[in-house]
Amino acid sequence: MAQSIRSQNFLNGDFENNTAVVDQINVSNAAFNGFMANTIAFGPSGNMDIIQSNTYCGFRQSGCWYIGFTGLANDAISMRLSAPLVAGTTYNISFWEKACTPFSCGPLPMEIGLSTVNNAFGTNIFTSPLSISGVWTQRTFAFVAPNNGQFITVRMTAGTGCNWVQMDNFSFPPFNTSIVCSPMPIELTSFEAKAVNNSVELNWRTATELNNDFFTLERSKDGIEFETVSVVNGAGNSTRSIDYSETDISPYSGTSYYRLKQSNFDKTYTYSEIRSVKMEEKRVRLNFYPNPVQGDLYVTSEQDVNADVISILDSRGAEISVTKVNINEKMVKISGLISGMYFFVYTDGKFKTSQKLIVDLKD
Repeated sequence: MAQSIRSQNFLNGDFENNTAVVDQINVSNAAFNGFMANTIAFGPSGNMDIIQSNTYCGFRQSGCWYIGFTGLANDAISMRLSAPLVAGTTYNISFWEKACTPFSCGPLPMEIGLSTVNNAFGTNIFTSPLSISGVWTQRTFAFVAPNNGQFITVRMTAGTGCNWVQMDNFSFPPFNTSIVCSPMPIELTSFEAKAVNNSVELNWRTATELNNDFFTLERSKDGIEFETVSVVNGAGNSTRSIDYSETDISPYSGTSYYRLKQSNFDKTYTYSEIRSVKMEEKRVRLNFYPNPVQGDLYVTSEQDVNADVISILDSRGAEISVTKVNINEKMVKISGLISGMYFFVYTDGKFKTSQKLIVDLKD
């Protein structure tokens, strides 16, 4: 009979190696994978959690971080091992789990698998009993490796999005029972963004800071590609609450996405959650009258507009005149035009509006 051996270990079975700063609830697979090292989320739903607080049915089992699963469409993870298992060899694995029923409709059994790839469940090697709500329970099981897989996988048996189980500290013997929580570079308690007139005000607060060099406030139009808005010095080391604020005076028209990049003195860094702000589309509203026009053409504006350019286009869209107009005088000269349909297009270099007018000159 094959002996139980341990020549492999989990590279991140305690989930401590991640770049999250605050709880990440219901994040997509891509977002989860961006935070977590050597642990890959996959499955059609994309609804994982990376948690450190005691907000959700009690505190972590040990260390700083644990993860949460829902039963929606078999969300799953794969945890990379330091080396492939040997098919036919007996192994022992331990992990901790708890349910969170105050926020859900209860747990479902968790399935553990062994896979040769990081994006498929592979072969089932263990099905866990139902988790206990709010109580961390250690599960230990032995199995014979069905293949030379290098990924231990985990998923909840198919349920709905309201089934919730949290897990932590996967290990081979000697089993991990306590992991020290290393201090985080900062404890970010809030990060908010709001539109104020034509700008975006951004405010954040830290409860503690450790080796915090600076913050980089970043902005994106699509939530994927970010650019720097400003850099704000950190406090270095602090055990008191500190409030920070910045103003983006040039947000995108429409929706802008913001995040904080927090950099330490040793050049390591972490990212905050992303905040989005929707700005009203900036439009200049001009009204040309009378229409049809037979003589003088007048114009009014709802905004404060100074001397700008009005282009006059014919019915085919060809520009035939560019007229400097002082809106304060409220009149546009149309001498030189013949009777017909025209488009009067106003632009200030960034925004523009147009109006169709009929010129009906009398002989």
